[in-house]
Amino acid sequence: MVKLLKEFKTSDKEMRQAYCDALLESAKKDERIAIVNCDLCSSMGLKPFAAEFPDRSVNVGIEEANGCSMAGGTSAAGMLAKEGIEATVIDMFTIKPIDSECIIKYAKKTGAIVTAENHQIIGGLGSAVAEVLADYAPVPLERVGVKDEFGEVGPQDYLMKRFKLTAPNIVEAAKGAVLRKQQSATAML
Repeated sequence: MVKLLKEFKTSDKEMRQAYCDALLESAKKDERIAIVNCDLCSSMGLKPFAAEFPDRSVNVGIEEANGCSMAGGTSAAGMLAKEGIEATVIDMFTIKPIDSECIIKYAKKTGAIVTAENHQIIGGLGSAVAEVLADYAPVPLERVGVKDEFGEVGPQDYLMKRFKLTAPNIVEAAKGAVLRKQQSATAML
């Protein structure tokens, strides 16, 4: 059975404005809502959100793959915090030149590193970070990314699960890095 509407109302509000308004209202009720945008704040109408919630708005520039990793890393950091594990999320937006100073600083500060990338780990961010750590600050490293497999085509949520690129996968890697750090410290005693 099909029911026809007697009255259909339209709005002069653009879709992106309606999207941002709904996002703002939801964010006021749920502090877990944040945005990671790929330099699309203006075109997506997200400037009001960024203004109202600057600590929950991250612009990763024109790099969609990194945006996925940053979103996953930020979610993972929140999940780890609930378990009493402090994590720092760094936007390592370029591999060449790699920011060696940043990697060394946080390797010494934390004693373990996890990289997350939305592509192959071989020859990617994880490999570049591994080289810096091997030369200057050897600490446990866990790499989250595609493990030397051919890619597939499909919905993003399927691909993120299929290649183990989700926030829970990053959490698992972080716990593994922390465990290796603890084992290393114990072995030195």
